[in-house]
Amino acid sequence: MRTLDEFARRALQRSARRQSSIRSESEIRFPPCWQMKAGAVFIVAGCGSIFVLILASPRHPSDPPYVFLFLLMVLASLPLAVLVLLPGRVAIDPTGIKQRFWWRSEKRIAWTDFASAIRDRDTGSTIVYGKFTTPITFSPYLVDQSGFDREMKAISRTTEIPEDI
Repeated sequence: MRTLDEFARRALQRSARRQSSIRSESEIRFPPCWQMKAGAVFIVAGCGSIFVLILASPRHPSDPPYVFLFLLMVLASLPLAVLVLLPGRVAIDPTGIKQRFWWRSEKRIAWTDFASAIRDRDTGSTIVYGKFTTPITFSPYLVDQSGFDREMKAISRTTEIPEDI
């Protein structure tokens, strides 16, 4: 029997596979699927509105002050955790591949430094390794994973991206 979170995860991955990447002149961008973005906005907006309601509500004098602070910390940490866990968008251009998160610096692997690409069998993500850089992970929640895999096969000149052992 499948659990609700497994059902939602699989539905999100199927939807992301069906959405197309964004192609510009010399770059192909693979952002998170629109459902991931909408879910993040929904959670951040919901926690923000609850935060405002808690601030505006009158407090009973017998309530200890740490209860109020605890509620505020929980409401502040949930949206931050959701935003940190969003997958970073990936872009492919003639110079290489790059991954950009909103909260940290950009990871880049030049095509001259490309070493290999594998598929993680547990998560379904494609991991691209460079010679001297940190790997770039293409999450299954990013759009058009088959298009990304097709580009990786063309660049690495292989017929298949091997699975992780």
